[in-house]
Amino acid sequence: KINMTLGEKGKGMIYALKSKEGIIEINKDQNSYLYTQIKGDIDNEKGTISSSFLGNHSFLTGASTLKTGKTDLTFGNGATWNITGDSKVTNLVLSNGSKLDFTHPDLFSSDNNISFRQLTAGTLSGSNSTLRMKINLADEGTQTGQLNLDQMTINGQATGAYTLAVDFINGLEGIAQDKYHSENWLIRQESADSTVTIT
Repeated sequence: KINMTLGEKGKGMIYALKSKEGIIEINKDQNSYLYTQIKGDIDNEKGTISSSFLGNHSFLTGASTLKTGKTDLTFGNGATWNITGDSKVTNLVLSNGSKLDFTHPDLFSSDNNISFRQLTAGTLSGSNSTLRMKINLADEGTQTGQLNLDQMTINGQATGAYTLAVDFINGLEGIAQDKYHSENWLIRQESADSTVTIT
C-alpha cells in the first residue's frame, strides 16, 4: 500500500508529487494488489511522472499540472481520480470500473462554492469506466468568460467505451422550456481516428 497525504496548505505551494527534471514512477509494474492513495496535487515541469492506481481502494484526490514534461496516469479495477482543479496529463487510462470524478470539493476550500474544472489529456484509453461531470444548465456561462460546466479535451487518440454521469447544478429548475440541450460541450476529442464511445 502506498499512501501519500498532503498536509494543510499554508506557506507557498505544496505538492504530493513534484518533478522538475527527474523521473517519478509509482507502481511501475502495475500490481493489482498494491493500493496507491495520493491526496494532493501533482506538478510536472519537465520531468517524467508515471503512476498506476489499481483497485477500489486506490485513488488520486488532486489536480495534475504539466508544462513540458510527461505525466501518465492509469486507473483500473475501481480506482478513482477526484479532480480538484484544472488538470493536464499526457496519457490517461481508465479501465475496469474506474471513475473520473469532476464533482469532488476543492482540497483547501472552506466554503461551499462550486468549482468547474477542465481536463486536457494527450490520449485516452481503456473501457468500462465512468466520467462524472457537472453543469449548470440554466446558466452555462460563456466561452469568453466563465463557463459553468466541466470540460474534458483529448488532443490525440481516444479509444474505449465509457459511461457519462452528469450532475445538474440546482437541478433542472430555471431552465427555459424550449432548451433541450447544452450550448457547450462536455467532452471533446481532436483526433480523426478516435473510436471512443460515450453513453
